[in-house]
Amino acid sequence: CYALSDEGTIGEELFTIKEGSDGMAVDVKGNLYLTQGNVQVYDPEGKKIETIKVPQNPANVCFGGSDYKTLFITARTSLYSVKMVFPGAVSKRSVFKKSKK
Repeated sequence: CYALSDEGTIGEELFTIKEGSDGMAVDVKGNLYLTQGNVQVYDPEGKKIETIKVPQNPANVCFGGSDYKTLFITARTSLYSVKMVFPGAVSKRSVFKKSKK
């Protein structure tokens, strides 16, 4: 995991997680949510702080809802939602460029 500046440039390495992951999300506290068999939650120092268990192996995660405090978890044939204490981090930068029509 690397620091990311407001301009979008990659900074220093913060920590490494040895297990692979298919999907990920970040909350406003900097906690990282990874889909690794269940949803594993790591704090900004790379320490595992929580495991969110789901019936099927998760494929991806994202925050949503009107307050961004709902963690949506997709799996092979299901969609799960979990109410969280902290909202997901929202990027102020758009990854899409405006069309010049």
